Amino acid sequence: MRYKKENDNRYRVNFMIATEKLMDQLTVKEFISYLEENAEFEDETHEYIDGRIVTCKAYDLKEENSNLHKEFLVTEDGRVFYWRTLMDKVELVDEDQKKSERSEKVIRSRANRTEKATYRNNRNEHKFIDVVHHGDGHYYMIQYIKHELPERTVVNYMGTRCGHKQKFRIGKATLMGILEDYTKVEEV
Repeated sequence: MRYKKENDNRYRVNFMIATEKLMDQLTVKEFISYLEENAEFEDETHEYIDGRIVTCKAYDLKEENSNLHKEFLVTEDGRVFYWRTLMDKVELVDEDQKKSERSEKVIRSRANRTEKATYRNNRNEHKFIDVVHHGDGHYYMIQYIKHELPERTVVNYMGTRCGHKQKFRIGKATLMGILEDYTKVEEV
């Protein structure tokens, strides 16, 4: 097994050498069996993982030749997490699964990781900016003036081209400077 995220390799130092070797040799399924046989089952818990609540079994593994105890979570769908702190769960995956996820990461659409927020100008209540942040690090913004009349709402986009909305790609530092004059509008 390996850590799912490259940065999580720094947690290897938390384990005794014997435990590291064991984790390197076993697959996720084999490690789950090892936990069931050799670790103390603590409790069934519900954890927030990948945006949803998951039922997990918590195991306390006492490391060989040591008084150290490490806690692991096993999800109902067969995933294993090193439960480092209450809020920090580090996922362990099979070696071949890690390679397949790298190739999948290239194919995955960035639409799944898009965040949108609307900001209102502090000095002009009719001036707004919509900011779209993609998971790949790019920011796009659209500025517009919005007047709400009794019979309709009128929206005039700034920087339009042939009557179409125009998104502007913008750097984070520039965007943060612009947003100093704006307040985030809470969505209803």
